[in-house]
Amino acid sequence: SHLEGLIHGGKQENGKRAGTENLAGIAGTVHALEACQKNLQHNEKTINALAEFFIQELKNAGLNIRLNGAPLHQHRLNSILNIGFKDQDAHLLSFKLNEQGIYLSTGSACHSDVIEPSHVLKAMNCPEAYLHGSMRFSIAHTTTQSDLSTVIKALTALIKSGDCLKS
Repeated sequence: SHLEGLIHGGKQENGKRAGTENLAGIAGTVHALEACQKNLQHNEKTINALAEFFIQELKNAGLNIRLNGAPLHQHRLNSILNIGFKDQDAHLLSFKLNEQGIYLSTGSACHSDVIEPSHVLKAMNCPEAYLHGSMRFSIAHTTTQSDLSTVIKALTALIKSGDCLKS
């Protein structure tokens, strides 16, 4: 054989890869994938309903918001919502929410250490009034309306206090 061994030291796999396969890990992965596939449609419906609830309740609370990206259910994953809050400082909002045990992100997952507004939101022509107040919320099938109501209540109090206005 012309292939060089990747992990040296043992004779398994005809000397090409030392070590024993993690059969328990493989079986666990299969079980997890089967469970995900089995519940996929139910979980998607749950997440979609939660996303609708979250957006509507933010509006009902009188918050001036902008859903960044495509509308709900149109070419998007409703489990990740990037929402802009008009004239707010997302970093300050995030910090104050973190103090209350509510964790979210002000940027993309791959640029979480960047302070500048998202270049993606800029390219999408996100209005300046919402650009600096944009945050990313993640919703799982295990999230509850009560969880989201807690976030909405905290956001509403912070925004209406005026303590997180963009300077």
